[in-house]
Amino acid sequence: MQYEIEVKSSNLGILTVTQWSTLEALEKEGEGREKTFHKDVEPIMFKVYVDWFNTPKLERTT
Repeated sequence: MQYEIEVKSSNLGILTVTQWSTLEALEKEGEGREKTFHKDVEPIMFKVYVDWFNTPKLERTT
């Protein structure tokens, strides 16, 4: 996974995922499993990121 982090202030940062190999592989496969990834896996992964930053107020926006 490749990403960019932009720190706006001590209370605001933006994490932008620019490349996610798993998602790219699922899209290339062409079976539609990337929809499940977005629906089921991605929210869990973003919660892991929020917990890693230890900031429960982080929100996911797309």
